[in-house]
Amino acid sequence: MGKAIRGFQEASKEFENEFKREAKQLEEATKTSKSQPEKTMTVASTDEAVDA
Repeated sequence: MGKAIRGFQEASKEFENEFKREAKQLEEATKTSKSQPEKTMTVASTDEAVDA
């Protein structure tokens, strides 16, 4: 029974570490996207008709 409990504790700790790692990566991605100027695309319009 003790081994099973330790196994669950280890799995829980692994899950917590993975969760924290993912949260940190998301935080980093958010910081870098906010610090970079937003890129916008403009579509050039033409007066020419396209033949189908």
